[in-house]
Amino acid sequence: MDLQQRAVQIRDESLQFIEACKQHIQKGRSLKDETTRLSEEAMVLKEECIADRCKSLAILKLLDDHKDMSGRTNIPIASIAEDTSLARVMIEEIKQVYLPEENPLNELKTKFLDLSYLPAR
Repeated sequence: MDLQQRAVQIRDESLQFIEACKQHIQKGRSLKDETTRLSEEAMVLKEECIADRCKSLAILKLLDDHKDMSGRTNIPIASIAEDTSLARVMIEEIKQVYLPEENPLNELKTKFLDLSYLPAR
């Protein structure tokens, strides 16, 4: 093999190596994008689970309070006022959280705040 053929072979191998590197870089970027997307989905699911857990705990507390109150004629107004006050604080905290329009939690936040009809103090 003469020198010119060897140079052409080295050039061709170099071009193939460069092309393989470009493909690996592109694949790495795609995997990074997919990882980012999956992380965002996982965070949304985690937030939804937390919200569902909070709702479940609130329902269980209401059921427990109802069991405690069954058979009684006097309802503890202080407890209701305390729960209402706590709910107001939670609503104010939720209002202060900034969520971009494209964030799926923004829709949940809006729906929740639409349901927050607690009377003003």
